[in-house]
Amino acid sequence: MGGMSADTSPFDKFVELDLETFKWQLMPAMPTPRYATFAFLVDDKLYVIGGRQGKIPSVAFEMFDFDTRQWTSLPDIPSKRVFAMYATDGKHIFSVGGLLQPANQGFSDICESYNIEKGTWTTCQNMPTKRGDFAVGIVGGKLVCAGGLGNDGKPLSVVEVFDVDSNSWVGVTDMPSSHCSCSYTMYSEQLYVCGGLSCRGPSNSMEALRFD
Repeated sequence: MGGMSADTSPFDKFVELDLETFKWQLMPAMPTPRYATFAFLVDDKLYVIGGRQGKIPSVAFEMFDFDTRQWTSLPDIPSKRVFAMYATDGKHIFSVGGLLQPANQGFSDICESYNIEKGTWTTCQNMPTKRGDFAVGIVGGKLVCAGGLGNDGKPLSVVEVFDVDSNSWVGVTDMPSSHCSCSYTMYSEQLYVCGGLSCRGPSNSMEALRFD
């Protein structure tokens, strides 16, 4: 979905790989060309959110229905940021943190939640730590934000957890290492944070978070 062309212009292309034939085919193009987006598959629908057009952050939020093979434009992300992070618990799509625009305003503590059933955005309790470019996932039904880059210009080890039902944040034990621009993934109800940049330079550390 999307991406950047050779002349750095954003793409609207959407292509599909058939895993039986290993052949690519064009799908209906996205309504908004952009790159550096996030995408989530919820049931039979694909949600594509955020991204950039050049240095300008995109607030576009669109959904592709695989049954009808049509795109629908959803309500824009409420606030414009780059390096914001996104996650879904299957009922909500969260938009958290990022670099405010203009960039001299620094990193953001914004937390916004899109209710998939209702089709509406809610501005939630602010994240305790302003940051961008961090690891994010759903652990034990709660949104976890780990590491990232803070307004002091240093990678963070701070971990904070958001409960959408109580609209509240709580801090948990810091990661053993600081991470920003890191890789991360969910596996077996755990959030794994790998590599990236630490306060000591490039990192080869990997940590996992779970709630017992």
